[in-house]
Amino acid sequence: MRIFLLSLFIFLLACSAMAQQDSVKYAGKTDNFPTRFFELGVVSNAYKGDLNHSYQKFTSAVSLGLRLNFEKRFNSHFGLTVGSVVGSNPNFQTNFYSGPDSGSSPNTYFKTTFWQLNYDLQFNIIKTQSFILYVSQGIGIFHFNPKDANNSSLVGQLNTRAPSESYSTTSISLPTSAGFYYFFQNHIGAGFQFGWLQTQTHYLDNIYELGNRTKKDNVLFYKFLICIPVSFK
Repeated sequence: MRIFLLSLFIFLLACSAMAQQDSVKYAGKTDNFPTRFFELGVVSNAYKGDLNHSYQKFTSAVSLGLRLNFEKRFNSHFGLTVGSVVGSNPNFQTNFYSGPDSGSSPNTYFKTTFWQLNYDLQFNIIKTQSFILYVSQGIGIFHFNPKDANNSSLVGQLNTRAPSESYSTTSISLPTSAGFYYFFQNHIGAGFQFGWLQTQTHYLDNIYELGNRTKKDNVLFYKFLICIPVSFK
């Protein structure tokens, strides 16, 4: 991971240097640079919550997006992500009594499939016709379905949670990220993005009241993407 981050840092420095030498002030206003891009991304996700207090196991996702490229500093982005996260802790111990006579036995493994539909506002730190470096904040709808090792939904398994504990499988997400795009002469681009989905739920792992963590579950992601210019004319 350190080698990857160092390589990414060196690449960004090189792209930034080239961007400073670019005679075009910014893309989207000159030379008929495309104002809309379709994105296809491959994503690697890792969960943090009650079963795993750090990002440990990575799973995959795919994403589709539409990036509007009209302005110099602020651009809109619409995205759809479909994937999964997984977590396990055979030694998980609850802070509450969950013995045989309690009626509760928390799960120690889960795999959650999810989809997220979101809008992001991207702030461009650097923007030229060949390179964009940005930070982004978004809001989205996040739907999920945690399952056990037998691929059975945990939502209806009431004995895995505290008595009378229930939850909705749809919540709000507040994805926060940073990334860059590099565009070739044909305006096709490649990019990288990393960030957190910032889910507003405790139940990606089906555990909350029997857990020992007060913060909401979160998902770290790394995304590699391709951008293709599109026109609606």
